[in-house]
Amino acid sequence: MVPRHWIQESSQSRKSRGLKKDMKRRPRIPRYFRCVLRDPSEITPFIVQFLDSAFVDKNIPFLIPSFTEIQQFLRTYGRDAGVRKRFGALFDYLEVGDGEEEGVVTWGEETRCNTLEVKSGLDLIFPLLQEVKERGILFGDRIEICFAIPLIVTNPRMSQEEICAEILRYGGNTTELAHHLRHPRPRRDPYEGALWMELQDVSRSRAPAVRRGEEAGFLTIPIENPLISPSLQVAVSVRYSPRFCGYWLSQMYRLAANLRGDEPLPDHIIQDWAEFKKREGDN
Repeated sequence: MVPRHWIQESSQSRKSRGLKKDMKRRPRIPRYFRCVLRDPSEITPFIVQFLDSAFVDKNIPFLIPSFTEIQQFLRTYGRDAGVRKRFGALFDYLEVGDGEEEGVVTWGEETRCNTLEVKSGLDLIFPLLQEVKERGILFGDRIEICFAIPLIVTNPRMSQEEICAEILRYGGNTTELAHHLRHPRPRRDPYEGALWMELQDVSRSRAPAVRRGEEAGFLTIPIENPLISPSLQVAVSVRYSPRFCGYWLSQMYRLAANLRGDEPLPDHIIQDWAEFKKREGDN
């Protein structure tokens, strides 16, 4: 049961509570996901295991804007023999027919997939990433796979009390939190996130933090050797809503523990999550 005073008290009255004292200093927000990949060949298996985990909501198909962007490219240049030769398998997978009129682009479509379909799509796209990057097919030069974590009231692995404590600890809004506890169908945007696979020129690679603002939080998945080719590398990250930052971090902490098993972590990642680990135990 969620303590009523967590979501009903005024700001002034909460100052006298131990909870307010505990939340006074926001803890450090980690920058890295608690897994390390060796090279790009491990990205697709990682994404599949991530999406298949119990910490991701399976009631909603995964929205993949990037697949729609590739589909529109194939429709636009489908009669080009070179495009047909290079992207042939994707025409079938993304259901772009031979009879579709060249240059016809249909906006507003959404590509939604289950986990198996995500894997099949990535398996076909990965060998073409160099050309996809050179042709500028993807918005932002990234593959984006949208997903959601469970609603607070339906999470099977965390109590509502635990979730509320983490949300408030990282500066969550009590009014918004009350709404999500009381409504059976609250707004889903605080639960929505994405896996980002970004294609970067090796000669002009950029730090993710340079262009990321306050509208989202990010956890970078370290890759020991990120090279796809001598001129192209890949970066992978989890994008999440800062409004429920504590809930997201708690879910990602547990998810990573399930994926990683007994594999050791580098010191900088251990330190990154040190404060969180004190509360979460030995996972």
